[in-house]
Amino acid sequence: MRISLISGVMAVVVAAACLAGCAESTPTAAPSAQPSETPSTTPAPAVEPKQLLDGECAALFGDDEVSAAIGAPVAPQATEWDLDPEYVAPAQLGGIRCLWGESDDPASPGLSVVVLPTTALPEPGSPEPECTEGYGCVFTAASGAWSLFGVLMNSEVPIATTTAAYESLVASFTARLASEPEPRRYKPEGAWPVVSDCSTLDAQRLVGAAIGSPGAEPMPLGGDAETNAGIYLAVRSAKITNCGWSGDSGAGVELNALPGGAWIEDAVAAAPGATPAAVPGSTSAYTVGDRLHVFAGENWFVLDTADTSDAEALATGASELVAELNTLR
Repeated sequence: MRISLISGVMAVVVAAACLAGCAESTPTAAPSAQPSETPSTTPAPAVEPKQLLDGECAALFGDDEVSAAIGAPVAPQATEWDLDPEYVAPAQLGGIRCLWGESDDPASPGLSVVVLPTTALPEPGSPEPECTEGYGCVFTAASGAWSLFGVLMNSEVPIATTTAAYESLVASFTARLASEPEPRRYKPEGAWPVVSDCSTLDAQRLVGAAIGSPGAEPMPLGGDAETNAGIYLAVRSAKITNCGWSGDSGAGVELNALPGGAWIEDAVAAAPGATPAAVPGSTSAYTVGDRLHVFAGENWFVLDTADTSDAEALATGASELVAELNTLR
């Protein structure tokens, strides 16, 4: 578990009935409409946000181009966090997140890139690159309607080489996105607001009970140990709620809630090992590894447990969170 201490539509029922006190009907009178006995609660499919370059990282930088810049053969890399709300946030904002690496070892040569609409940024990125010998470069750039945040790592080459590499990537980014239009902002109905005071959640302390600490109170978390500043800015702009519970035995739970994030459900359901779960009050829920993904209307949250919780008790706590978050809309 990556707790940061270290690192659609509502169903509508239309009913028409005869007013009380109306005259007796005659055989030729038109029958009145009857209310549905079983109102539908199935939401319409969530609409996926329009992403930069249709979410295709190869349209931003080709593998050969990145390999040449880094000075090592790299390829696109998937991580266990790809379906966590903070890493989905750039896509929901209309941007893109890409990762290339020589291997799945985070310390191996590689490139992490987040591109966001500049108008979505809660604050501008640092204009000055930070290049460190034995590590690499952290850099930003802007082109047209877009802002790029990058981390280029290769500890095996001189810093001058790494500096030239990021500069070549920035030049490509600037040329390719200069005239790329910003997508229409994704604005789902019924989205949860961000929760600034975590202690107002889990009023009955059911999530704490799921990790053997019934009195555990949720506390705010500051984000993961992520070197790419674009992730932090996307989290803030997407209004993600990030809270954590710490148990007496060292067990813990982390909550990440992405308002309007239900569009990602198909990807979660198709993830290796995804299993449907029962969470009362939710639209649907799945367990994927040590994470419980909960969808409620247009919204989505993940409880990351690192296999330290009672699954049934955690589902009960998740149900309470759904009800609490829904009351805030």
